[in-house]
Amino acid sequence: MAAKIRAGAGRPLITTSPSIGGSFCSCPPPARQSRCAARQCKSFGNVSSRRRPRDYGGRMRLILLVGIAAVGLVPAAFAASPTGKTMQATLTGRAEVPRGPTTASGGVTVRVTGPRRVCWTFKLGRVAAPTAAHIHRGDPGQRGPIVIPLGKAYRATGCAAAPAAAVIALVKHPRRFYVNVHNARYPGGVVRGQLHKLG
Repeated sequence: MAAKIRAGAGRPLITTSPSIGGSFCSCPPPARQSRCAARQCKSFGNVSSRRRPRDYGGRMRLILLVGIAAVGLVPAAFAASPTGKTMQATLTGRAEVPRGPTTASGGVTVRVTGPRRVCWTFKLGRVAAPTAAHIHRGDPGQRGPIVIPLGKAYRATGCAAAPAAAVIALVKHPRRFYVNVHNARYPGGVVRGQLHKLG
């Protein structure tokens, strides 16, 4: 808003200008017009207004871009969550390395119930006195390290804490992991099977 005050029909005495932060200029003496636009001091009128146009279009575009980015993150976050995934494996003595008894068999279902938690259910046949069970990283025919112990001692059903990185890798590439069960006679493993996604 630029406002001018004048006396009678003469030139303006005082001009306010938003371009200089609302400061006042005394315009009549020409030598003091350096901070006022000459065209403002020479023009006549009681009050004049000048408004800088607002860039509503730019603001709306920014809001839309932020909204689209936020919406795009929602499905990605759900897709990245491992919770609720279920895997299974068919267990046999033939698959173990070194090979276990050919008569031993079984199955296991592994469920991810949290970012750092897995649960399992075993059904074994002709496996005498199982002592422990684990999820290992390894391809078929190869022995690999334990990544998730399924309890401190063997239990047919149970849940246990697991490293978050191991859970994510397990859900993403279950066939790169296997489950095996141990007993006193076969400490390296009596039955084993590669995991795969259920369904």
